[in-house]
Amino acid sequence: MVRCVQLVMGPAGVGKSTYCAALQQHGMVSRQPVHVVNMDPAADALAYEPAADVRELITVDDVSDELALGPNGALVYCMEYVLEDVEWLEEVVTSFVDGDWVVLDMPGQVELYTHFECVRELIRLMERQMEARCCAVFLLDASFLGDASKFFAGALTAMSAMLQLGVPHLNVLSKVDLVKRRLPDRGVEGEEEPWMVVPGEEEREEAFEGALERFLLPDVPALVAELDAKMDARFRALNARVGALLEDYSLVQLVPFSSTDEEAIADAMLQVGMLLQHDEEREVRPQPEWEGTV
Repeated sequence: MVRCVQLVMGPAGVGKSTYCAALQQHGMVSRQPVHVVNMDPAADALAYEPAADVRELITVDDVSDELALGPNGALVYCMEYVLEDVEWLEEVVTSFVDGDWVVLDMPGQVELYTHFECVRELIRLMERQMEARCCAVFLLDASFLGDASKFFAGALTAMSAMLQLGVPHLNVLSKVDLVKRRLPDRGVEGEEEPWMVVPGEEEREEAFEGALERFLLPDVPALVAELDAKMDARFRALNARVGALLEDYSLVQLVPFSSTDEEAIADAMLQVGMLLQHDEEREVRPQPEWEGTV
């Protein structure tokens, strides 16, 4: 029995819980069970109905009161506690049937994925003990593409998580529907400011109307030029090297996502399914035999 697990991660406020809620709702409509597990011990309110909640095991508030730790230290302690008491997660993950999706809504502290070992060790345990195929889904806010420094910081963080975790990795551009309403206000009147590389103006508009391109690539040279204009000249070589890393090797391709667009939700699920080879072990359904000829 193989279980497909998505670990939804990214900076705080990027839309992880909304992404999980959209997947859960899509699963209800498509009759593909999606079990969302809250793994954030500091979460206040959830946008979905959790199949399990780590706050039943441990919370940041309890750790802070008991050990006098700050919020970041308490969160790291909580994740290490889950790693030591992995029986709780094992019982949750193994309770689902083969073919169901398991989605882990992870905390918004990016250091857990780029610096500390606890999340990587948790993934290894799920792969070894729970027969899980794990995929990291890293969310970046679409507004990051409107600010060069935010985009490069987010892209480098996503690459760092990809190298640290060592599992199939998908970068998702969240809140695309919200950016659409802000897009006409950007740029200088009479000039079209480069924002995303989408072929043709008509296709560019369709990308925000729902017929989303499968991958969106930012206009890296324009973003590098924006950084050069803001920063000291001594950083230009560094900006050019970082831009070349992203553009030449296409390490950060972005799947556009909107929680209000059913096509975007289905496409995100398709991309993760392809990475994890979901459904590859299911039997192929034969085509119905029609009587007569056409």
